Amino acid sequence: MVRSVNLDIRLEVLILHQELTSPRMRAEARPTLVLLHGRRTRDLLERHGVDLTYREYSMAHQVSAEEMVEARAWLDGVLDQAGPTATR
Repeated sequence: MVRSVNLDIRLEVLILHQELTSPRMRAEARPTLVLLHGRRTRDLLERHGVDLTYREYSMAHQVSAEEMVEARAWLDGVLDQAGPTATR
């Protein structure tokens, strides 16, 4: 069941949304239910103008080096935008 979400209130928030895809899913070329929900969440947030960075990684339930490098780069960019008062 999809519930209605009120996104009329604009929050100044940046979002990094990282999803995983399993090698098995890739072989079957069928997205999992969790991945579909992740993509729907991305689409909903983008339609409402949320500043969103969305990435998918081909892996099982784990954290990859590629994911961590991209997360660090994203966070560095956010802190750079915040200016010299941002804490690293």
